[in-house]
Amino acid sequence: MRPTWLTRRTDLLLLTAILLIAAFLRLYRLDAIPPGWTHDEAGHGHDAIVILNGARPIYETVGYGREPLYDYVVAGLMALIGPTSFALRLVSVAFGLATLVMTFVWARRAFDSPTALAAVALQAASFWSLATSRQALRSTLLPALFTAAIYFYWRCIDPQPSPSLEREGVGGRRGLLRSFHRRNAVHVPPRPRDVGRLACISDLSRVCAPGGPFAASGSPR
Repeated sequence: MRPTWLTRRTDLLLLTAILLIAAFLRLYRLDAIPPGWTHDEAGHGHDAIVILNGARPIYETVGYGREPLYDYVVAGLMALIGPTSFALRLVSVAFGLATLVMTFVWARRAFDSPTALAAVALQAASFWSLATSRQALRSTLLPALFTAAIYFYWRCIDPQPSPSLEREGVGGRRGLLRSFHRRNAVHVPPRPRDVGRLACISDLSRVCAPGGPFAASGSPR
């Protein structure tokens, strides 16, 4: 349940403060920390320059091959502010901040505002989030796009937040969280309005499980 002092305006103010701190942590000396480029960053810089010079690839062969979306975004930014290392890494900063915003809107809908604000605050300062946001790696796209996909999928299967989860309280939410790593969402009894939601969680657990399409394999590039 939302605390009485936590209004929508307070939500916005707290989220803005968190995002400003997160932006500072990601932008401070971005072109120098971490020092130098990794070979993956250099590959993205190379491909972005090639796109700026007129190429329109649908698949990149540099760096063992990859999809070109990140390179097109980098090329577009470089066209605006110049082909610099700052521009190369700035795209990752933008997607890192977008991940924080999408985390907030999803967690607020799925749980409540305090949970959403806590999740964003912890993620803003966590090592993996901060490190990937300061390097020109296409892996920064996945958290932003995947979190957005979860949010909009959730809205499609349940246009209005289900009051049943609010009635279940903290215990129900813990059960819901535990169900993410299981093959079937068995910890929360299915209710009429929650059937689609639980099916969504079950589907996500399959694609994120070891051996699934989104299972980690090697270092991100």
